[in-house]
Amino acid sequence: MGREYIGDWSFSGALTPGFGLVLSDIRHQQYPFANDVRVSGIWIGRAADVFAPVAGATEEIKPRLPEKPLLLGLGAPELPKVDDAAPVRPVMAPFAAFPDIQFKDVSYKAPKHVAGAGFDIPELSFRQTYLFTGYSNNPSHEPGSLVNGARFYPLVSFKCGAAPPDKAVNYVRVDYRLEFALEPFLALEALLTARSFLRGAPIGEQPKAIKDLAGLFRDNDQLMEEFFAFAEATANPLRRSPALKHPLAYIFDNIEKPLKYEVIGEGVSWGEKGAWDNFHLWVAKEGLPPTPGANHAAHIHWRWGTIAPFAGSLITAARKGKPVSFGGINGAGTPVLDPRIPRQRLRVAVTRVDRGPGPTVRPTQRFKEIFEKRTPETIPDDGTALVAWMSVEAVRPPSSDPWEGTFFAHGSFFTHDLDVLRLLADRASKFEPIRDIVQPGVEALHAARQTPVADQKWERPHDLED
Repeated sequence: MGREYIGDWSFSGALTPGFGLVLSDIRHQQYPFANDVRVSGIWIGRAADVFAPVAGATEEIKPRLPEKPLLLGLGAPELPKVDDAAPVRPVMAPFAAFPDIQFKDVSYKAPKHVAGAGFDIPELSFRQTYLFTGYSNNPSHEPGSLVNGARFYPLVSFKCGAAPPDKAVNYVRVDYRLEFALEPFLALEALLTARSFLRGAPIGEQPKAIKDLAGLFRDNDQLMEEFFAFAEATANPLRRSPALKHPLAYIFDNIEKPLKYEVIGEGVSWGEKGAWDNFHLWVAKEGLPPTPGANHAAHIHWRWGTIAPFAGSLITAARKGKPVSFGGINGAGTPVLDPRIPRQRLRVAVTRVDRGPGPTVRPTQRFKEIFEKRTPETIPDDGTALVAWMSVEAVRPPSSDPWEGTFFAHGSFFTHDLDVLRLLADRASKFEPIRDIVQPGVEALHAARQTPVADQKWERPHDLED
């Protein structure tokens, strides 16, 4: 398809049988963002023990996944591209408020009924929608409103036709391969003197060796409780104050910044929070970014902590910005999902590009098996090219109704800006009354920190349930 330009975004796109519309050399305002984004595979089937939520239930009943799901490929003979005379602009709540929304989409439809182990449906279709926004901080991308950014959504929507309950599909899984590839600013000192930053290699120039690092995080839902407990104990002379923890230990209750080894973890557990809820990737040469507020990074947040909607609304009101919610479909602290498919599970892996699997490898029935054929490799301190893999599954109770939904509603965003927190610390250094407060706080947000890892293993912070 050649080089395409959508607003300030540009990319090369190719319809690749089995992988759908693959985007490569994705850039925003010439800043490199990703080398390759694709859908590695689609799975459909019938899951057992899928029940509607019961009011007052004390124990979550997890579904039994299909024993023999059917693997499909976008653009392959089983799901060929079809002309769509009336593409519909996505307007789902998570991204409807962002500016300059533009998109590119491709539709696919099975040419006949689709049958597999335990199911037989008359109609099946998918749509890939790559959605792009302009660069802005209004509305905010994160509760603190610290960074400008442009949003990127590799959405995949599905529609299963009506079928008898005992023949209907009630399980869909989409596997993504996201090869982000950020490059250092050519002249860091130029950032301090010009708003139009110097950028990476021009389009068509020989690509540089990518040297990136990444991290996984989970927001601490007890942040405010721990803060008030510490403040209360500190204010009471009769009580012994608890030991003050590192600031990142208050903000995140799971953190690997940066990742020392390749990893597999769970982000969403059937509609509830998992062990991780956000992923960041940055340029190793530029040092560790502030978290929150990573200023030159790829960001993916599929859940925000319970304090995020409250903090975000206060800061938005103070700066008179456009409102945006940092809550999920079930309120504060829940995952950001399409409400049509609330029972989702998201698993994420981060691997080295040079150790594989490669971009043309199809996924395995158990997401982790494709990686665990070997020992997880160390990620070097000076960075390397990395891939984020995301496998997202959805289930529903047996039903004869048509079924549809969209994956990746949380999206991602790309920041390429000044480190405003460093600038704040530099300015504070000139004012002695606040210097000793601001500078250590800013340094702490830039620090490295890891949830203790017992050994070099794939599944962290704990083993995954099948």
